[in-house]
Amino acid sequence: MKTIGVDIGYYATKAVCGKKVVTFPSVAGTPNVSQLVHGVGDGETIINLGIGDSYKYIVGRDAILKSRSTERREEREWITSHLWKVLFYHAISQLEPEGGEFRIVTGLPVDYFSSDHVMLKKIVEGLHKFAVNDKRLELRLSSIVTMQPFGAVCNEILSFDGNLKNKSLSQSSIGVIDIGGKTTNILTVDQMADIGAQSFSTDTGGWDIVRAVKTSIQEKFFDYELKDHEVAEIVASKTMKRFGKDVDVSDLVEPVTDSITREIVALTTQVWGNASGLDKIFISGGGANLIGETIADEFPHAVVVSDPEVANAKGYYKYGKFIEKI
Repeated sequence: MKTIGVDIGYYATKAVCGKKVVTFPSVAGTPNVSQLVHGVGDGETIINLGIGDSYKYIVGRDAILKSRSTERREEREWITSHLWKVLFYHAISQLEPEGGEFRIVTGLPVDYFSSDHVMLKKIVEGLHKFAVNDKRLELRLSSIVTMQPFGAVCNEILSFDGNLKNKSLSQSSIGVIDIGGKTTNILTVDQMADIGAQSFSTDTGGWDIVRAVKTSIQEKFFDYELKDHEVAEIVASKTMKRFGKDVDVSDLVEPVTDSITREIVALTTQVWGNASGLDKIFISGGGANLIGETIADEFPHAVVVSDPEVANAKGYYKYGKFIEKI
């Protein structure tokens, strides 16, 4: 049985199997397939959950660029939706296009874990049937569900074969600031066990930055229409294309990122104080690409992990391999 680490976030979906990694925006849309088949792309992948066109979707960047109608959700209950399943199936089929039997390791926000992890296991486990580009696939799945930011911890402590690569770190007190699209998770672990009194989620994340910057752009350039994922790219680069030229929008982005940074730091200090009792702080999640370094400047022992957007998914995979050895 193969292990796959899957992190389905409100902004992006990430999945890992061994050294193979896939990541794409968490958006699905109607399959308005390009008629210009001589283009340089590989073409769209169509996921079909059932019978008929109403169950067909294209996913990720293809959906953003080509769909007349797209779906992106942010509510807690989205794990029960067709969208979540489409993203889940697309991720696995990109890694393992022949289907098969897999152990799925995934995570939930800290505050959702105790109440929702049983439901998520029921959604994931069992036999799944769907089609990818008219090819029928079957997945037989078991699962491990953990707290979302624990993936980032496992990614730093474990190797890809599930062995300890940093024994001293595994015995340390570690804090994680995991900045997602909708939520920021604060997790405290000591010797690989979570400390509940110092762990929580807050409804502040990368999409708050995106929405605020989008409003500022539309107020300044009233004739400019942008999709959310396009704004996210603008936030990351602090530039936008306008009539074929790069325009510096740092003055619109930086006040927003500074405000969100202060909010997150204030929340963490409520439980950690100056964090002197922690041996290390890891900053992870897609939002770390936007404000991670600024947050790290507030704590002398904080670091933005390598490839922060995919750190949880890599850690889930490694944790699955670790569990195999127990």
